[in-house]
Amino acid sequence: LEYCVIKSCKLKSIPNDISALENLVSLVLEDAGLSDLPNVQLKKIQRISLRKNQIVQIPTLILTSQTITHVDISYNLITELPDQLSTLSNLI
Repeated sequence: LEYCVIKSCKLKSIPNDISALENLVSLVLEDAGLSDLPNVQLKKIQRISLRKNQIVQIPTLILTSQTITHVDISYNLITELPDQLSTLSNLI
């Protein structure tokens, strides 16, 4: 599985087993009722969209990725951006 799109459903959480999706390059979890993502590593992830959730801080998954190029965290409850964000050198 390379692309996972889940929209407009009220999930409570995403299981840690998502890390088993070793070929995942695009993860779209929009309007899914999420407040956080599990602290897992997705080695090939390039795009993450978490639009319209209840997230209050940027998930570690995003901040520690070496492959991520696109992030959409709009329409969440994030009030400040961490310094770690500047280390994501692949962001376009």
